[in-house]
Amino acid sequence: MHTTKLNPCIKPTPLGLALLAAWTTLSPLPVPATERLFTYTYEPETMIQGATEIEQWVTLRAGKNSAVGKDNYARWDLRTELEHGVTDRYTLGLYLLQFKAESFEDPATSPPTDVSEFEWKGVALENRYMLLNPAEHAIGLTAYLEGGYSGTEAFLEPKLILGQRHGDWKWAANFIYENEWEDNLSEVVGIVEGTAGLSRDLGGNWSLGLEVRSRNKWPDYSGFSSSALFVGPAVNYRKERFWATLTVMPQVWGYNYHGNPDDNTALDLKDNERVLIRFIVAFDL
Repeated sequence: MHTTKLNPCIKPTPLGLALLAAWTTLSPLPVPATERLFTYTYEPETMIQGATEIEQWVTLRAGKNSAVGKDNYARWDLRTELEHGVTDRYTLGLYLLQFKAESFEDPATSPPTDVSEFEWKGVALENRYMLLNPAEHAIGLTAYLEGGYSGTEAFLEPKLILGQRHGDWKWAANFIYENEWEDNLSEVVGIVEGTAGLSRDLGGNWSLGLEVRSRNKWPDYSGFSSSALFVGPAVNYRKERFWATLTVMPQVWGYNYHGNPDDNTALDLKDNERVLIRFIVAFDL
């Protein structure tokens, strides 16, 4: 369950978080073995045996409204992942540094109250096993399983990853089911999600593509509460041992299955945001 602190002495700001992300990005680390062309959609390739890389994720989820009590809404998610190729088919990932910073104005008070929260999101373990190598089969296929725990929340997320390259073009699709335990593990929420991406190599170390995300919330398994569709560009830049990818996806459609709590018939602003922006940068270790 969401908890907030009102008027904290130290309030995380987007500028401060951006500076933190920039510091992490520019730190003098050795420079990765494999790049990702999308930020929400995984590709079937796994790391080669013995390869290790560090990834820094920065995600901004922005835009709700006064109907749900969250004007000027912004949520920053920061994740640092260490990935290692155990075998040529099996990649293991460990998320040790995971933080959430959320801020908005509550219009129910006069004047509106600034609300903010900075929260550690626990640790998570990611497993990817390549069942079909796209270099040897018509379509690549990888099984994915991630689990995480923070003390008051937990989640388990399996997914299937498909994809293939055709000349300068590459596509990938993910089919995802996530089970979340919230409010001191007393509340269960299911998330049914699908993502897909199509990208073209532009030469000169650049790729440009389009990414799609469909997210459907299923609280207590008693029926879906909301659905949302996001679509936007994904741009990738890579060097020999370094890569970075940025995706910007506005919500293009959303629906609430129980009335209209966000006073918006075209989007879902109760369980989702108007826009998702994610940046991932990786360095080979």
